[in-house]
Amino acid sequence: MFKQRSILTLVLALVLVLATVAGCASGSAVSNDRDYQTMETTAAAAEQSKGGMAPDGSGSFGSEPGSGAVTGVERKIVRNASIGLEVVDVTAAYDQILAYALARQGYETMRNEQRSEDWLVLYATIKIKPEELDGLIDFIGTLGTALRTQISTDDITTNYYDTQTRLRTMEKSLERYTEFLDRAETIEEVLQVQSYINQLTVEIESMKGMLRLWDSMLAESTVNLEIRQVDDPVQIKKEITWSALSWSDMAYLMRSGLTRISNGFVTVLQWLLIALVAASPLLVIAWIVFLVWRRRRNRKGLVPKQRKGKGPDAPSGPSESNP
Repeated sequence: MFKQRSILTLVLALVLVLATVAGCASGSAVSNDRDYQTMETTAAAAEQSKGGMAPDGSGSFGSEPGSGAVTGVERKIVRNASIGLEVVDVTAAYDQILAYALARQGYETMRNEQRSEDWLVLYATIKIKPEELDGLIDFIGTLGTALRTQISTDDITTNYYDTQTRLRTMEKSLERYTEFLDRAETIEEVLQVQSYINQLTVEIESMKGMLRLWDSMLAESTVNLEIRQVDDPVQIKKEITWSALSWSDMAYLMRSGLTRISNGFVTVLQWLLIALVAASPLLVIAWIVFLVWRRRRNRKGLVPKQRKGKGPDAPSGPSESNP
């Protein structure tokens, strides 16, 4: 009897110990999960108070572009120009423009020349510092007749500083989520936090690229040039009459006119030949049909004549009288 009570007491004590250990483990797990939830909720509240993104991916970072005027900061203005110029010597004028830009740390990014005998048009693009843009425009105007001058101004101040603010907020959020990732204990927690980190990384790189693009646009102004030759030999100027044309101009105009007329005549002949060749099967068929029709017509005309001369009622020949 004593032994049975001893065994029963030992079993009860063992069950009590196991229950105590299980309860401690469960309490520890619940405590860890609550700690992570509290940490996540705290981060969400901090991001929402700053206009940032919540842990579930909703919300926005910082203020939206155009949410308010930016005061007390340096204005971010992009200025570019497009100029059309008419000069006597296109090459010499462009060399002077390029030399002016190079002396002020500018450079050429594109040049395209179109020549037609004695006529030249040049297209070019030059990069120069924004503070030197007005001086370059004035210098270009002294080299010839300005056909057009277009200056574009784009104020990106609000978007620029809003993007910077959102970028700083995202980078701080990325640091917090990185800390959460180090403290995650389960695979679900790791995957969830890693998803937030990937989303933030993509947004951060996109904003950094936009800021780099804006910085390059702010650092340099673009000037698009179109330089034309003023003495176009084909174009007859208003102040010149036909009687004032030189012999060389007249010879050029006559040679050009003769060449164009000859080209037009040859072109017409070529298209006629092409049309004949293309329609040759139809012409052959029409010719065959015409020959068949003509032959049948001729046959129909011969048959009545034969019947008229050799019919049954017609006399076979002169009658002979009996002596």
